[in-house]
Formats: sequence, structure tokens, C-alpha cells
Amino acid sequence: MSDRPHLTKFGAAMSDKERETLLLLTRGCDVAEIAETLGITTNYVYSLIRLLKARFDAKTNTGIVVRAVEEGIVGIDGTWRVEP
Repeated sequence: MSDRPHLTKFGAAMSDKERETLLLLTRGCDVAEIAETLGITTNYVYSLIRLLKARFDAKTNTGIVVRAVEEGIVGIDGTWRVEP
């Protein structure tokens, strides 16, 4: 998978890794599970989560998910709602 950007309703580009991390957070995965699933380090996952917190103006991982669901970017079922 490439790291080409995907547009969100916020008008900012979201990389494939950010997008995948958001979906995994929505599905209830923790940092270790995300790292294993994506084949990346936990430090990289923490960096991606920091980016997502800034993007969604959230203080917690749950806040990221709530905001993304409220904005119609992801579904509560962990599916992508905005076309890349």
C-alpha cells in the first residue's frame, strides 16, 4: 500500500497509514495490535495517533474515533465512509 494522500471532509490529506490506523482504532485495536497488523513499530503508531489527534482536535484515541464518526468519515462499524 502506498502512502499517497486521501482527502477527508476536513480538506486535509490523510496518508494510507493514518487512514489504516484510524480504521483499526475504530475497530477497537490497541497500539500493539495496530503495529502488528500494519507491520510497523509501536513508536510509528504513536506518531500516527498524535497526527490523528491533531487532525480531529481530540485528546484521546476514543476522541479521534468519536469525531471521525460524527463527521461521517468512518462508520461505527469500522468502515470507511469518505471515498479516498
